[in-house]
Amino acid sequence: MLVGTRLARHGHTGTLLYEGPLPPYPGTFYGIAWDCAEHGKHDGTAPDGTRYFACAPGHGTYLAATARIEWGVAFVDALREKYGDRSDLRTVSLVGPPPHGPSDPSCVYVAKAVPDGYRGALPRTITTLDLSRSLLSSWDEVARIVRDMPLTSLALQHVRLRPTAHVPCAFAHLEHLSLGDSGTDWAQMAVLARAMPRLASIELARNGITTLASVDADMPHVHTIQLEDNALGAWHDVVRGVSRLPRLQKLVLTGNPLERIPRASAPTLPALCDVHVDATPLDWDDVQALETHLAAPAWSLVYHRDARVEAIGRLAKLTCLNHTPITPEERVDAERYYLREPRPGDARYEALVRVHGPPAPASVASMHDKLLSISYVHASTPHEAAWDEATSLSLLKTMPMRLVHRRLVQLRS
Repeated sequence: MLVGTRLARHGHTGTLLYEGPLPPYPGTFYGIAWDCAEHGKHDGTAPDGTRYFACAPGHGTYLAATARIEWGVAFVDALREKYGDRSDLRTVSLVGPPPHGPSDPSCVYVAKAVPDGYRGALPRTITTLDLSRSLLSSWDEVARIVRDMPLTSLALQHVRLRPTAHVPCAFAHLEHLSLGDSGTDWAQMAVLARAMPRLASIELARNGITTLASVDADMPHVHTIQLEDNALGAWHDVVRGVSRLPRLQKLVLTGNPLERIPRASAPTLPALCDVHVDATPLDWDDVQALETHLAAPAWSLVYHRDARVEAIGRLAKLTCLNHTPITPEERVDAERYYLREPRPGDARYEALVRVHGPPAPASVASMHDKLLSISYVHASTPHEAAWDEATSLSLLKTMPMRLVHRRLVQLRS
């Protein structure tokens, strides 16, 4: 087998990085770097201390060449097995088995475009293709599969393709690209984008991305980028990476360790109007500062689920929170609620005072305010006007009637 070949065993996928002897054991062994650390044991170091290949600690293991390993099948064979000889396919899903739990019988590891010696044509009608958890190892092989397709949507989640400096011209129609958990960083995404002139939506979740400032990406049509559960920490780094995308409207940063967001003297994100920052360390001051970076007159936010009133009161241009539109009545109530406590030096508080007026001073209720005066006339007594003197009785408004009656009886006795 060639070094760099992708493989699978017991639902786990990895890359072959070594083939040869492993002293003192007899026979041939494979050195494998698994995608998931829980399936490995070391960093490529053999029992005798020799390092035959290099990988991240805990990702490496050695297996005898006789071990049961899956090397995958050709795309055309998997397609025929699942869909038969249909010539009108538009949407195709050939997803590999999941690492845990039972899989659909149709799940299969696609490793290459065609089998050796194949002379037939590849499909020409597919527009949506999902090859997630496949054993494809390079963009060249992906291009061989899709080159004759009018493909607009491609999913390659959990697929580890070798980084490349050049992408074949096979993605001219592609608009939506999903590369979650693929090890794709921002620099590689910039390379890919050059071969995808119509790209509009990108999904790069769980790729360990630490920076967006490494390169200037040319993505003139991209309106959505999903970057959840990466390692982005510096807001200025995020701004530097996406501010050059003129049509970016939606940015998902859920689950990133974002640090403080400074206020902007002028908007830095020209078209952005939908931001997801839930499950981040950002506080309310940061979210208010975020609004100063947006040029859009209205925007949507996904943030903490239990802070709706606070968010609406603080954010003047917010029109939708956690996928729920904000009504005019709700905004008025939230803004008045925000004014319930003085906030010296708070620009938002001062702006709301100009809109709603200063809050009315809170009244201090005393026990006297809670008392109720009543007149009690018993049938056997003369009318009130004939009384020589009145007897006062103070009762709490919340007192149960049975206790009121008891007090009145005591008064008569």
